[in-house]
Amino acid sequence: MTIERANAMVRETIERLIGEGREIGVQAVAYLDGRLAVDVCAGHADLARTKPVQPDTLFNVYSVTKAVTVTAMHLQVERGRIGYDDLVVKYWPEYAQNGKGGTTVRDIITHRSGLPQMPDEVTPELICDWDRMVAEIAAMTPIAPPGTRALYQSMTHGWLVGELVRRSDPQQRLIGQFVREEIAEPLGITDLWIGLPDDAVPRFAEHVNASPPYPTTGLPPLFRASMPEPVALIPAVFERPDVRRAMVAAVG
Repeated sequence: MTIERANAMVRETIERLIGEGREIGVQAVAYLDGRLAVDVCAGHADLARTKPVQPDTLFNVYSVTKAVTVTAMHLQVERGRIGYDDLVVKYWPEYAQNGKGGTTVRDIITHRSGLPQMPDEVTPELICDWDRMVAEIAAMTPIAPPGTRALYQSMTHGWLVGELVRRSDPQQRLIGQFVREEIAEPLGITDLWIGLPDDAVPRFAEHVNASPPYPTTGLPPLFRASMPEPVALIPAVFERPDVRRAMVAAVG
């Protein structure tokens, strides 16, 4: 298949989905053997359908952010600044509270910290305050002994990994700055952000809540604890200017 045919097929599919009302705006980019093979954008970046999706339109990639954050951790390991089997408390002494002293870096990056839950009474304002969030997480009690169970760190993952990157960095950079300076800029990536800068906000695609309403009963307690309603992944939260600009390094 030629690159031209691949682009045509992807465009046809995207335009069909938009025409059926299943999508509003889409970007699709793919590389094959280091070469750009697919580069398609179509539809609109807003519900009013006044802003066509452009190649530089910015979309929130949600949990894909976890992979970027963990890549930062792998860089630190590669540079000898932290080890997978090191105890977290070697870098983050405050983390030892409430039975977490034996947690390893490997436990954190493999979702075995026992801390999938968000802090009690979490708010959008709290997730915008990095230092307060990591202090809250350091004080929490795990719901399973660290290292014993894989419990998906839906939102906590970003602060857990990001704070270890910060503490093992000689410059003590927060995760947004670290990713920009150590991953994005060396690779020539201009629009990878954990914490959106003001000048990029006009290019941001509007969020759309296409999920069915959560049932009032029947959701597993762990689901509600790991993604509480006050900070749910919905426009009412992630369209907030402060949340857009915040380093929510697991879903931002």
